Amino acid sequence: MANAAADDLTGRILGDFEVVRPIGRGGMGVVYEARQISLNRTVALKILGGGLGLTHRAVDRFRREAEAAARLHHTNIVPVYTTGEAHGTHFYAMELIDGPSLDRVLDRMRKVRAGSTTPAEPEPNGDSPSLAEPLPGWVSETIDYRTGGAPRTPMPPPEGSSLDAGAGYFDRVAAMISEVADALDYVHRHGVIHRDIKPSNLLLSPDGRLSLNDFGLARMLEEPGMTLTGEFVGTPKYMSPEQITAGRAPLDHRTDIYSLGATFYELLTLRPPYAGSRRDEVIGQIIHKDPTPPRRIDRRIPMDLETICLKAMDKDPDRRYQTAGALAEDLRRFVDRYAIAARRAGPLARAKKWGRRNPALAGALGCVLVAVAAAGGFALQVQRERAEYARQLAAAEAAQRKDQIRDAIDLAYEWILRGDLDKAEEAIRDAERLGATTAVVRYLRGMSALHAARFDEALRDMDSAIDGMTDEDREWEVRARAIRATLYTDRGRIGDYFREITRLRSIRNRSPDEDLYLALAFQFFDPATAFRLAEGPIKVRGPDLIVRRIESLIRINVALDTGTLEDVERALDQVDSVGQLISESPSMLAHRVSSHVVAARAHGRLGNPGHERAEREKADKAIEMLERRYPDHGTTPWARHLYYRYVDQPAEMTRLWEEAHHRAIDHPRYAANYALSLYRDGKFEEALHVLDETSEALGPTSGGLVMDLPRAIILAELPDRRDDAVQLARSLAGGDPPEFAPLFAHAVLLLLGREAEARSICREYGRSSPLESSRREFFQELLDYCSGERGLDIVKQASSSRLNQCQAHFFVAMTMLARGERGAATQHLKLAAETDSVVLVDGLVGELSTSFLKRLDETGWPPRTLNSPQP
Repeated sequence: MANAAADDLTGRILGDFEVVRPIGRGGMGVVYEARQISLNRTVALKILGGGLGLTHRAVDRFRREAEAAARLHHTNIVPVYTTGEAHGTHFYAMELIDGPSLDRVLDRMRKVRAGSTTPAEPEPNGDSPSLAEPLPGWVSETIDYRTGGAPRTPMPPPEGSSLDAGAGYFDRVAAMISEVADALDYVHRHGVIHRDIKPSNLLLSPDGRLSLNDFGLARMLEEPGMTLTGEFVGTPKYMSPEQITAGRAPLDHRTDIYSLGATFYELLTLRPPYAGSRRDEVIGQIIHKDPTPPRRIDRRIPMDLETICLKAMDKDPDRRYQTAGALAEDLRRFVDRYAIAARRAGPLARAKKWGRRNPALAGALGCVLVAVAAAGGFALQVQRERAEYARQLAAAEAAQRKDQIRDAIDLAYEWILRGDLDKAEEAIRDAERLGATTAVVRYLRGMSALHAARFDEALRDMDSAIDGMTDEDREWEVRARAIRATLYTDRGRIGDYFREITRLRSIRNRSPDEDLYLALAFQFFDPATAFRLAEGPIKVRGPDLIVRRIESLIRINVALDTGTLEDVERALDQVDSVGQLISESPSMLAHRVSSHVVAARAHGRLGNPGHERAEREKADKAIEMLERRYPDHGTTPWARHLYYRYVDQPAEMTRLWEEAHHRAIDHPRYAANYALSLYRDGKFEEALHVLDETSEALGPTSGGLVMDLPRAIILAELPDRRDDAVQLARSLAGGDPPEFAPLFAHAVLLLLGREAEARSICREYGRSSPLESSRREFFQELLDYCSGERGLDIVKQASSSRLNQCQAHFFVAMTMLARGERGAATQHLKLAAETDSVVLVDGLVGELSTSFLKRLDETGWPPRTLNSPQP
């Protein structure tokens, strides 16, 4: 077979590709610019290098590279389009990054700093030019990599991502390397080790993004028969010690963390961590010497970045960052000015590392020290140092075990979010075997039950987790309480929800992770505050699956609240992003329905019928998929309910809630919605039976406001039960939550003609709240209105939030009914129904508004003359 790859293939046709010209060479082959004929697009075509020889080994290795790269889809990984073979030439096509590799950028920076016109690498002991001085404008632009010529016409550097001038250099370098570390973490989670991280394999695009390239040395961990210790491959300057000593120590993903740290070192100092004219000289330094601390080269380098860099490059893999994701998180902490997790090595740690590299000399020195100690009476000091060494060693082992537990927990989370609860349980058992506390294990099982819509089981697990927490579990308390708060809303326990929120807000010095989960709890009643709480943690943690999932939930609720097209589109983008990772998840499908319904509403208000119809069709398709795959999941009827509310199909809604109630008789929200649908049809006794049936099934745990309010409304319709309705309204007034309960008691009492008592209740209650000031102030204004101390401007005050608008219109309507102004009441009830965002309490208000609109069409409703004398 002819070695086609050994020749210049310019102008040749290889399958669907027309080769244009060579643009680079690597260890595995030659890269050409090419045109994909069928799609008429420019690509980079990598072709197996002739210097390797067309042995089966070379071909197999090349195929493994293509398979490894084709599996990976990440913003900071050069995507592979297709693979192929033509006339004995093996190739694959990938995106053509219109920019230089990082080694060329570094070379240009070195030349400009040195005032040289020719490439020159700094001497091992030479001075390195300062990076904190103003950088030339071309650094943030794309170098013309095809010719190596002059830079392109300068353009403003993209904010926060490119290598630009001035004091922000170190922040930008940290941000860029954090993005690469995220990509590397993604690679490792998919069972791939790159094994050749270096500047020449990082491409800088015009928008300032670094992309990871060239998986020619990758290994598929799951491939039968493959080992990770058998070959000496890669670029020595950036190799980890264990990679250089291949065969003597196991090689895993942490070798890539070292190599990325070495690349980071060069970006900080403009010189590689180890320099030498001979290969063996560099290798000897990597094995036996520590790199010069970056701040000795340039004092302007931030100390935290030096600490992060040296931890990533630690010769002992167990003392490095254990995942690339942890490295990325620490870099983001630096950028966002949080305290980093890495700690500088102390004198004892440095001495221990020196001893490991020089065992013979260390042994001899130890003998001398012992002799001196014995002669001089310093045995006690030696004993103390040994005890300290043992303590530090035990601490290191504990830290390693903690990292292993964390990895198992993260894996369990990922399987839970993907909906594979069997694999999640395996990961939970691994965490338990490694030493996770009982409280943490209970928490994880509660999360699994939550995603399976087993809400009571999830709540019991969260209760058990919180009750069993010790000081060791401190970081899990906010998470568990936040999840318990969301479960309270599902079970209708709004008062318990607000008490939990109050406890959460009282926890001081919260970490970014804790703020993220606090935001998750806030999303139901204060979406704007939830988003503010989440912004910082989202930046610190980066785009991992948990963060994306929580952000998507919050953005959906923000869109529900504001109703603006901008927020709706952001929510859709986030849902699509998460959907690519966990498209099979039932909760994800349900939230996709919510997003498309909200989008359809927004387009309808803006007069965009084509877009409205398209979003409605997407919502319908998502519901069909949800019902087909997960007919019995707890989120399924709620998603269909949202759709029926939008398309105004009350008969279908009644049927839906009847079926849902009979499947889950202990579900307060299902019972409340079914009872209100019966109430609209005048079936009062049947509606009360549904609520009584659910109360009996719930046992000692009441459905709270979610069930008591419909019960009071229905009792008010029955002449012989109106005293019971009054008593229930009074009990609501003094209950929880302090914002809603008095307002709803006010509404029931107005229906019963007790206007004076209703106003008195609003003056007496509702003076405290754990919510943020804007939301708290709105409820206070609403209470003032209902107590007769404020005018109709309350509706204007609510204009920025559909959640507030819905509630304002409803309570204004109830006041209008009390005054006998049926026309005005009807208009406000219509507006309340239109602005209903179907969030828990807001959804209850929307259901009541829809019910009252239908009842207003009937002669003699409300049940009593509202202006009649009160007993």
